[in-house]
Amino acid sequence: MSAFLFFDIEEAIELAAYAKKVYPVAKLLYIMLKSLGGKEDHEVYSKFKKRYNYEEAEGFCETLKFHIRMLPPNRFGTYSETWCFTDSPMCWESHQFLDEFNGGPYIVERCIDCIYFYLSRDIMEMT
Repeated sequence: MSAFLFFDIEEAIELAAYAKKVYPVAKLLYIMLKSLGGKEDHEVYSKFKKRYNYEEAEGFCETLKFHIRMLPPNRFGTYSETWCFTDSPMCWESHQFLDEFNGGPYIVERCIDCIYFYLSRDIMEMT
């Protein structure tokens, strides 16, 4: 827990790497921490993306965001300089064109192709 509170991204990645073998949400946390640190693990991400359907992914994402919101500080911008996520979706324009909104006029529906990108971006903005 202290790794997350004191911005030690490398220690946090190590902790998540250990837990990712058992818990799918920990594997997602590992993927997101790697993106925050600017060191994506494409192999782990690709396997994770292929393994879970949209409903499962959405549940993992919501669980992860819930737990991250519980940790201070919020909206600190700590990893905005190192964040990267190369699997950038092209589908958001289609979602907007088809009026696929899921929570308001500016919250565009997400699909399996874009959910992880937006989760990564959301976590970067939350931390």
